[in-house]
Order: sequence, then structure tokens, then C-alpha cells
Amino acid sequence: MSGYLQARSMLTFTRVGLGVMVSSLAAIAILLTFSSTGSRGTVAVAMTWLGGIGGFASALLWFARWPSKAQSIVLTIAATVNIALVCLAQSDPLVGLMGCTAFVTVAGYIAFLHTAPYVLYNFAVAAVVAGIEALRLASTGRVIIAVTLFWLVLVLNAAVPFGIQTVVHALGADLVRSDRDPLTGLLNRRAFYRRLAGLITANRMRGDCYLAVAMLDLDRFKVLNDTEGHAAGDLALVAVGQALRDNSPGNTLIGRTGGEEFLIVHTSASPDIMVMAKRICAAVAAIPGPVTASVGTVSVDFKRIKDRSPEQVIERLVTEADAAMYAAKRKGGNQVAHSTAIVGFD
Repeated sequence: MSGYLQARSMLTFTRVGLGVMVSSLAAIAILLTFSSTGSRGTVAVAMTWLGGIGGFASALLWFARWPSKAQSIVLTIAATVNIALVCLAQSDPLVGLMGCTAFVTVAGYIAFLHTAPYVLYNFAVAAVVAGIEALRLASTGRVIIAVTLFWLVLVLNAAVPFGIQTVVHALGADLVRSDRDPLTGLLNRRAFYRRLAGLITANRMRGDCYLAVAMLDLDRFKVLNDTEGHAAGDLALVAVGQALRDNSPGNTLIGRTGGEEFLIVHTSASPDIMVMAKRICAAVAAIPGPVTASVGTVSVDFKRIKDRSPEQVIERLVTEADAAMYAAKRKGGNQVAHSTAIVGFD
């Protein structure tokens, strides 16, 4: 989803919007301490301020940059805890119970960007806190209000994420179909670059990981089309696509980005992509027919590209891998060439 937003120039808008929302909730928490129905007592006031300050700290990160997946999960857990602290600290249980509707904002965010277990975590915390506040409210004689508001909190925290995840999954199914090359089943050019941008955005703060790119172009493919027909060429492309899938690690992005041109992107703890590239080159050569592959590779440490936009990184990586691929082709093809020009990303 990060890559999807990035590709549509919506990442900054979404990030700032989330920052405004989080800081607004934090401001509400602090303002409640000045209300006659707000927090009372040193511990309760401290809980409210702790929740509010935690919210402002989260907002600052959103205003600064788009978080990594791990950071986003931490922010999600912290947001749930902050809201719980503020709700439980209210002297009036009616205010605390109404405050539980703030869990819905976290639920919506999780449903859009994360998975069901985190939705269930947020729902469980919301249900427990709302239950505590409902019991407090019922003990004052306002039983009907306590029951109805408790039920409202449960319905909102269940219905909103369910609705969002239903839409996300429906859109996701359409996106998957539109992202695939109909012949090989690999990612098409548009989807490949979008996924790569998301991969860079999600991992750019990692200092122990390398991004490796391999550009593959088929040798003598035109001769195959001219002598045996386009049907034979299509069969060769399908076989190449399967060979790339069979000889690449599970976390590899593979795309058909041109007629007989393929891109492979892999993240690993080592900058060495030559072993995988040579295995792919040999697998293509083993396909029945006259087609072989020229492969160009390049790799870079994520910490060297953390201050550059995904677009800059992609353009540089693809350019260097493409140059290395043509170097392999000039040497006769059916081999791998590696570019070292990008090591420092100067």
C-alpha cells in the first residue's frame, strides 16, 4: 500500500493528514485535563498527559517522514495504548466511554495498511476499556446510556475496519490482475516499478540490507521469432518467466518490463547477486531452443540511498544494470556482467 500511494503521489498528503489527525487527538486529550469532567488526581492527570505527549510524538514522526513497516506497527500499538490511558483517566465515565470512539481512527488505519491480527488487538483493547467505563457509568445509575454507548463503541470498532478491509481486498484482487503481464504472469512494467518504489520506501532506513537489481535481455530472440514464428517466441517467454520464478528467492520482485526484457530485484544481507544471476542465466540457457540471456547486475546498501527519493534510486539502479547487461551482450551473451559504479551512489 505504501508503494501504491507513492506511485500516485499521495504519500505526502496521506502522511500529513495522519499527522494532523494524530496531533488533534493528542490536543483533545490535553484539553480534557482543563475540563471539570476531565482527569482528576495526580495519577489520572499524569496518564492523560502521557497519552497526549505520546500522541504528539507520533504526530512529529508522521510530519517528518513515512514510517517503515516496523515503525508503523509500533506507532499503531502506541496509539492504542495512548487512547486507553486517556479514556481510563477521565473522572466522568461518560467522557471516558465516549473517548473510546477514538479507537476507530486506529482501527481504520490498521485495516488500510496492516493485517487482521492488529485489528483484533485494537478491538480487544477498545472493548476492555469501553467495558470498564461502561461499568463505571452503570454504577451511577445510567445503565441504558452505558449499554448503548458500549454497544456503539463495539459496532464502530468492528464495522469500520471490516468495511475498509473488504474494500481493500476487493481492490487488491483487481490490482493483482491489472499488475500482471498476461503472457508470463510476471509483474508488468508499471506494477514492477510501483512495487520497487514501495520496497525502497519500506527498507530505506535499514543499514544491514542490500538492494540488488538484475536486468535480463534475451539473446537472439528476434531470430527465434523470424525463423520459428511468434508462437514459438511466446512459448520461450513463458518458459523464461517460469525459469526466473524457479531460480529466485521468495522475496524477489520479477517483472517483464519490455518485449524480451526482464528485471529482477532482490533484498539480502549480502551485496553479492552474482550467484543468483548466474543460476538464472544457466536456467534460461537450459530452456529448449536457441534463446540465452545476457544479464547485468548492480547492488547498493540501503543506508547509502536513505536520503534519495525512490525515483532517483530506481533510475540510477536500472541505468547501471542496463549498462552492465549490454556489456555482457557485447561479450557474446549468455553471461553475467556486474556494475560497480553505484557502490558509493555518488
